[in-house]
Amino acid sequence: NEYLMKTVMRIVLATRTNILPLAPAALAKLAAILTEVSKNPSNPRFNHFMFEAIGALARFSCAAEGAALAQFEATLFPIFQGILQGDVVEFMPYLFQILAQLLSMHQGGTGLPEAYVSLLPPLLQPALWSAQGNIPALVRLLQSFLQVGGAQLAANGQLEPVLGVFQRLIASRTNDHHGFNLLLAITQFAPPAALKQYLKPILTLCLTRLQASRTAKFTRNFVHYAASVMCIGAQSGAGVDVFFDAMDSIQPNLMATLLSNVLLEAVPKVIGRVERKTTVVGFGLMVASPRFQSAPAYGPLTTAVLDQLATMLMDTAVKETKSQADASAAPASSEDAAAAAAASAVAADEDLDSLEVEASEYQASYAKLATLGDIKIDPCPQIVNPAAGLGQILRPVQDQISAAVQQLSADKRQFITSIVSN
Repeated sequence: NEYLMKTVMRIVLATRTNILPLAPAALAKLAAILTEVSKNPSNPRFNHFMFEAIGALARFSCAAEGAALAQFEATLFPIFQGILQGDVVEFMPYLFQILAQLLSMHQGGTGLPEAYVSLLPPLLQPALWSAQGNIPALVRLLQSFLQVGGAQLAANGQLEPVLGVFQRLIASRTNDHHGFNLLLAITQFAPPAALKQYLKPILTLCLTRLQASRTAKFTRNFVHYAASVMCIGAQSGAGVDVFFDAMDSIQPNLMATLLSNVLLEAVPKVIGRVERKTTVVGFGLMVASPRFQSAPAYGPLTTAVLDQLATMLMDTAVKETKSQADASAAPASSEDAAAAAAASAVAADEDLDSLEVEASEYQASYAKLATLGDIKIDPCPQIVNPAAGLGQILRPVQDQISAAVQQLSADKRQFITSIVSN
């Protein structure tokens, strides 16, 4: 009865942490139901409400009671193993999302628990990725692996197979944005030395795709990714050098050609609040870097870059959230650097209050659990306001860029001058 299961979900969402005294009994009952319906999944709406109830119960119980996480894992893992072994395809996306939720709760611990470490190799097998409905959930799960154990994966040589998944995803126009979501997690959570090692082949793959099969979606995602790399060590500008070193190793002054012919026109088209802020900060750091200003190939592009950044910041009509075809909405920024870098792994409370299957991303092949949410990656959490942040970045080099600013249109010249002087 889908209406009864929806009621169970609603009770968990309404009571939140007040469910704690009943949580063990509720978990046991939901686990028993899951075991039974996995033998013959016949009602998609019932199944969706059931997994939303499990996800909500885990969210509120584990946040309030540390010991609850181990209880959830001990209860659900054997059932999940049976679903995997039985190849219950209808439940695979849900299973991966619940695993991602539970794994993210280990953040701040001692690394990846052994149960998850042993799970990673099977998750990277091509057969799982051949099912389109699995892809968003598997990417979300790999993001959790990187969030909790990015350094551990790098030390164990497990980033390469993860990058193999990225290579597969960006080859597809349907899935390339999932590839960038995975790549952003690698950039955020893997050690900088590991990223530097793989950055040249990553960029080579992206440039090959840009040349062979460029789309507006792919280009704006690449612009956002390039900015994310340039935001590494934002105050030191180290990320700009890392990115330019990798690009120059492919072809000297390649970034100049790419900026002029492809990237600059896509800068104002980046979608999402944090994505747009990251783009402003990353390309602002690029303009302010000695490497950019001193190079004959790059210095003359200063006006063009500032023009596009001003266009982005002055455009108040632009969409602030991503479409379903390109990823989920971006989060608000946080002043706490550590918290924002690791980011929220759950949906906002107000989203849960009005949760409906029709309003969530429910489809026959993949239904996103609203109780899970996305890992929100913000590579420059210390900057809250993008315009003020750009002004702060450009202020030390205002003399060097003054001639370029004067070449802007009157309104954009006034805008850039204003944010630099404030």
